[in-house]
Amino acid sequence: MLLVLAKSNTRGGATAKAQSRDVVMSVEPLADARIAFGTEAQRFVDRLPSTLHVIAAQPIESVVLALPVAANYRRDGTMFYAAPLIDEPRANIALAISGELLRRTANVDERRSLFFSLAQQTLVINGAPQAEFRNFDQNHIGVLRDLIILSDAVLARSARDVDRIGRLIGYRRRFAIYPGADASVPDCVSVRREHLVVWAPHLDADRLGVIAMAMDLFKCPVVYVCASGELPNVRGEFVRPADAERALSGASCVIDAQISDPATALTMADLGHRVVVAATTGGSEFLDGLYEFNAWEFRSIYAAVVRALAALPPARKKHTPQLDDLARVLALAAPPPLVRGPVVSVVVPTYNRRQLLASCLERFTKQTYQSLDIIVVNDGGVDVADICARYGSVRLLTLENNLGVSGACRAGIDLIDGKYFAFWPDDDILFPDHYSRLVQALETTGGYIAHTQTLTRYHVDHGDRLRTRAYKIHHDRPNDPVELLAFAQVCLSFILFRREVLEEIGGFDPTDVFCDVEYQMRASAKYDFLQVDAVTGQWNYSMQGNTWTQHIGRERFIDGQRRIYEKYPTASARIETCRADWLKYVGDHFDSVLWQPDMYLPESFGD
Repeated sequence: MLLVLAKSNTRGGATAKAQSRDVVMSVEPLADARIAFGTEAQRFVDRLPSTLHVIAAQPIESVVLALPVAANYRRDGTMFYAAPLIDEPRANIALAISGELLRRTANVDERRSLFFSLAQQTLVINGAPQAEFRNFDQNHIGVLRDLIILSDAVLARSARDVDRIGRLIGYRRRFAIYPGADASVPDCVSVRREHLVVWAPHLDADRLGVIAMAMDLFKCPVVYVCASGELPNVRGEFVRPADAERALSGASCVIDAQISDPATALTMADLGHRVVVAATTGGSEFLDGLYEFNAWEFRSIYAAVVRALAALPPARKKHTPQLDDLARVLALAAPPPLVRGPVVSVVVPTYNRRQLLASCLERFTKQTYQSLDIIVVNDGGVDVADICARYGSVRLLTLENNLGVSGACRAGIDLIDGKYFAFWPDDDILFPDHYSRLVQALETTGGYIAHTQTLTRYHVDHGDRLRTRAYKIHHDRPNDPVELLAFAQVCLSFILFRREVLEEIGGFDPTDVFCDVEYQMRASAKYDFLQVDAVTGQWNYSMQGNTWTQHIGRERFIDGQRRIYEKYPTASARIETCRADWLKYVGDHFDSVLWQPDMYLPESFGD
């Protein structure tokens, strides 16, 4: 497996986000940038150039391990493809239970009845009706969606792949299609044409039950090339991949058992073999004259083989995806080449976190957009003048007393003089394209407010280091001004404002505990919030205590939220219900994780 997990360098420092530390994670330079989770994913990435950054995962349960690698790429500014290899659920279920159906009975009529029920989705599987059975749970789907949002584009084996992913997560991403070739197919042609070959070198025989039902309708010999096992009361010879060349040299037609990957069919066709394949692979997108079948219906398989035997072998279509297309698609997803332009004033509040501040300012130097005016507000803490002096463009405002994050931001607002302004906490992580994407959006549209999406990193304190427990994408939907009346939808630091907003609606209200939430509500009443479809920063969330639990407290938190609700009354019964539900939820979960991730990383995961 070509998996490389990123290293983590941690530095200590007191924080307002309790137990938070300066965590800088980067990806080691890779001789081979292809990263795979699972054997099927490994076979797919082996078809790709070693210089292409791609994260492939199959089965879906492995996507949770892919998220940390994707997060490292995003932090590092490395463009990459996500390649989740998703099987068609109906076909996958049919393969998974087909061997067991054959074992239930040797009676031909009873077997046909069972397989007819399978095709019609009327079986009961583990107590659940087949038609309602799903092999993906919502937590896996949520993590898969986050992986795709983090990526610059999706790499798929066919348009069928793209459609499966889109239907599953309800989210469309820029994509490229490259089926590649199957290196496991021997470079040989059929010279005798004396038997049918069921091609399944990576599958156990138990997953070939539906195909076996179809093969039993033929009189000619059948050879099954599979990884292991045999099927009971099935006519034919079961051989291992070592005998594949012998099997293919006598093939009159090859039945490809793949349900999602067209590469085998393409490779077989290039060698001149008659081949049939499941329609769910998308093989007909690339081959003319290809007969396809439904993987859950044995009579469909029989029909495809009968027709293929009477026809010429399928042939490649004139226009098939090329490797050059992969680089072109990533280029289209690249951040805007915006290096300089209107000045962006960024207020950075800090309090007794020298190492965190130094790391934060260092990340500002890595921004691709360089017209930045950094305003550090020392909120009554230890001296940081020497740190700010390392960065010539930084302005320092030192407060005599500690006013809290909101007070420090209010003080910094008075120094804003750029065309745009923003806020950034010293303990979160900027990605290199953050401001270039936001400025580009507002400059090209004339908009007043834009925001990006947030990668939340959940961590716990393990003495001398912080340990990542989960990742989740937040603020991946555009800011809804109606739902905003119930709860904040976008983290303030991921928003860029035009200076006119400040001049029109003023600065923060010092009476509000959650002045950032109130400011979004106030701005939303007058302006549209544009959403940039990119993840451009990381919010570090401590699972052992945070700003609210340590510095605000439950009662003050709830009271502050109520005050904002009173300030912005609504006649909507639905919004009032949402407000009440949110306050109750906060009251019940204040000392735990308020925003739960879809899945946690395994306990054995280390970073």
